[in-house]
Amino acid sequence: MLLALLLLLCQQCVLSNVIDEKCRECICANTDGHPGPAEECEMRPYRYCFMSIYCGPYDMTHDYWLDAGSPGGDFYNCMVDWACANQTLDNYIDRYCIQEVVGHGPPCSCEEQTRIHHCGPYGINTEHCDEAWQVYEKCLSN
Repeated sequence: MLLALLLLLCQQCVLSNVIDEKCRECICANTDGHPGPAEECEMRPYRYCFMSIYCGPYDMTHDYWLDAGSPGGDFYNCMVDWACANQTLDNYIDRYCIQEVVGHGPPCSCEEQTRIHHCGPYGINTEHCDEAWQVYEKCLSN
């Protein structure tokens, strides 16, 4: 019985994504499409949304937040809370780091996580996403 419990716990560890801190910071600093170093990652003010759509430190939309399971219960409050915004990002990546999207199960690489976040699960192999990845890649190499 104990062995079965340990195997189940171990399986859960393997099946989730852990976003590397530098990867998370580069996602934050570059989500608006303007290249910047990881240090430029910052929380935006309450209800400040780029183009009235993209909110919080990771430029998430309301639909993105819903896809991630609506952490925190209120979109705007979540987008100004680091723990909630991070949970939203983690949930979204966990939802789409799957065989049908990236060709394998978790964990996903930083590149795959970034592509899922920036381009959505069905746009990760587009030319637009290739160009976006180059911006993130520069941030990661600094």
